[in-house]
Amino acid sequence: MRLINRVVARFDSRSGCRRLISRRTLLTRVLLCSVLSWLAPANAGLKEQPASWPYFHGPNRDNISTDTDLLKKWPAEGPKLLWRFSGCGHGYSGVSIADGMIFTAGDFGHVEKVIALDMAGRLLWEAPNGKSWNGPHPGSRTTPAYSDGVVYQMNPTGRLAAYEARSGKELWAVDLQERFGAKFGIWAMAENVIVEGDNVYCVPGGSKALVAALDKKTGKTVWTTATAASSTRMGTSTAAPADWGAKVSSASTCAQAKSATSTKS
Repeated sequence: MRLINRVVARFDSRSGCRRLISRRTLLTRVLLCSVLSWLAPANAGLKEQPASWPYFHGPNRDNISTDTDLLKKWPAEGPKLLWRFSGCGHGYSGVSIADGMIFTAGDFGHVEKVIALDMAGRLLWEAPNGKSWNGPHPGSRTTPAYSDGVVYQMNPTGRLAAYEARSGKELWAVDLQERFGAKFGIWAMAENVIVEGDNVYCVPGGSKALVAALDKKTGKTVWTTATAASSTRMGTSTAAPADWGAKVSSASTCAQAKSATSTKS
């Protein structure tokens, strides 16, 4: 169902990392009304490829969908609603799609949960990921990231966890405050982690590490950069990998500093 891929591209291009949209709006625009039948009649006989939007801002992290053959104009009555799901909790998390599943996160009372649905909108599993955020603009922050059968998500207080995508079984979890002295500002930790190669990259911005690479299979620390200055406050930017010559780097923004780090070391 490539159509969901298209919708998430449209949704993320409007929200980005600077404009927060409520969970109810997200559900309405993406999970409820975005799973719509809008393929052109000429494509009715073509075999659909599985949708793929595995992390925040899509497969290339540029917020651009490679899908084609969209309708030039929607029907006057609008696209046909195929299904709806309203049990996503509260927050600002986006949606990722991979391997025939849809992933998001939300707060349920005092607990944050990662959620998986099938492509028909049926709940596959939900798994807790630490405490919910009850500070300014309460709710979940980050979009789950998918890689090689595993889903990764960081909660607002810095609990980064990995889950088996098919079952929701927690494989490992790291408290970024405890391990790296992570600190955050008024919006809590709202970074969408990067999964690249064998590592998960995050920006704890703490007293023990500014940027950290974790082994994506175990959660063990692979390397860290220099610690953050005492005057540095972390913002809510999400890092993005970029090719600079022969180096692949991850760039991120703090409230008072910018950093670029080689993902190799």
